Amino acid sequence: MVCLKRLRDAGMKATQKTIAARLGVSISLVSRALSGTASAIGASEETVRRIVAEAGRLKYSPNSAALTLRGRRSGTVGVLVKDFDDPFFGTMISCVQGGAVEHSFSLLLAGFDGSGRPDLDSLSRLNLDILVLCGSDVCGPWIRNFIANGVACVQIGEGRNFKGLARVSVDDRAGIRLLLEHLLDLGHRRFSFVGTKSMAHLRRRNCLEDELGSRKERFLGLEIVPAADCIAGVPEVLRNSLSSLRKRGTTAIFAADDLVGFEVLKFLRNSGFRVPEDFSVLGFDNLPFSSRSFPTLTSVGVDFRKMVSKAFEIAIAGRRTGKAGNVLFAPVLESRQSSGEANIKNKERRR
Repeated sequence: MVCLKRLRDAGMKATQKTIAARLGVSISLVSRALSGTASAIGASEETVRRIVAEAGRLKYSPNSAALTLRGRRSGTVGVLVKDFDDPFFGTMISCVQGGAVEHSFSLLLAGFDGSGRPDLDSLSRLNLDILVLCGSDVCGPWIRNFIANGVACVQIGEGRNFKGLARVSVDDRAGIRLLLEHLLDLGHRRFSFVGTKSMAHLRRRNCLEDELGSRKERFLGLEIVPAADCIAGVPEVLRNSLSSLRKRGTTAIFAADDLVGFEVLKFLRNSGFRVPEDFSVLGFDNLPFSSRSFPTLTSVGVDFRKMVSKAFEIAIAGRRTGKAGNVLFAPVLESRQSSGEANIKNKERRR
C-alpha cells in the first residue's frame, strides 16, 4: 500500500514493469496476461486474475507509442481542428474531450498551417483508433489513407464526401427556415445577408435565397451584402452597403454565423442605429456568447454534446462494421433581444 501511495503521490504512471515487480512475476507474463495471450504459455487462471486485478488497482493503461510500435491500435482519438482561434471550435473541442474520456480514449489535437495544410505528421505518429474532423470543408484526398488503414473517420461539419467518411452536421436549411419564419411572424419583408467568402457562409446564403424563392408571399426582398474576406472585414462591407440597405427598406439582417452577428451588432451600435428598433439581427450556431452580447443575439443552433456523442457512436460502430453513417441535426431557435417587430415605417410601406 505504501508503494502504491508513493506512486500516486509522485504522479507516476504505472507500467508493466511496476506490476511485475509488485507481484514477483516476469514483465513478459504481465504483457501476455494483459493482452489475453497468457494461456498460450500455460499461465494459470489465478495468476492472470492477480495480474489483471493489480493493473486495475494501479490504474494501468497501455503506452500509446509502444502499442503503435507493435502495430496495434493506440487507444487514441486524433482531432483535426479547422481553427483554434474560433470560439465555435473551442466549444466543440471541449465536448470531444469529454467524449474521449467517456470512452477511455486519449486525445491528440492537430490543426492547419498558415497555407491551410493539415498537420498530418502529428496524426500519423500513432495508430489512431478514431479521427474526428472538427469543422466544415477541411477534408481532402489525404483522408483515404487513414480510412484504408482502418481508422474510423468522422467529420463534424459539411464538406466533400469520401467513401468511409462518416458525417455529423447541422441542417443549415432547417436553421435558415426557422430564422426566416421568426422574422416573417414579426412583420419583416425586406432582408439582408452578411457573411464572408467561406464555403460555409455561401451555403447558408444559398439556403436563404432558396427559401425566399420558394415562398409565394409578395414583397419579399433580399439584398446580399458583398462578402467580406474575413470576419474583421464585416464592418467595412456594411459601411459600404448601408445607404443601399436603407433605401431598399431593409429591416432585418441575417448574419452567416454568430461571430458575424456580433460584428453587425457592434457596427450598428457604433453607427447610431438601434437593435431591434431599426434593424433586427440574427445569427447562426448559437454560441455561448450569444446570450451575453449586447443586445443578446437571436440565433439557431444544436446541442454540441449530442452532436459529438453521436459522432463517437458512429465512429465506434464503424470500427466494428467498417461502415460510415451520416446524421443531420435539426437546429433550435433561441429568440433573444436582437430581433423584434419590423418598424412602423416599413409596415406602412407594405400596406
